[in-house]
Amino acid sequence: MLQQIEASHPRFSESCALLGQFFRDKGMHSLSVKKLEQAAGSEAVRKDNAQIFYELAVGLEERGQWARCSEILERILSYDYHYRDAAE
Repeated sequence: MLQQIEASHPRFSESCALLGQFFRDKGMHSLSVKKLEQAAGSEAVRKDNAQIFYELAVGLEERGQWARCSEILERILSYDYHYRDAAE
């Protein structure tokens, strides 16, 4: 059902984030990263979306995409230097 939500829907980002987490739990890291990138979009990191960016960074790390992972973690750190283990 979540995959049928169109990009114009107000909860599209939320549905992509849920799909990203689902795909990650299933070991489908490529699809997870794709959906989490859609969920994050070009938004700035904020309190309500920081977890999405963090999950995206973890997915990128799992896929060995170090440069992109580092880029996302830097965005998180610029929002909140103490967010989870992003500084590590």
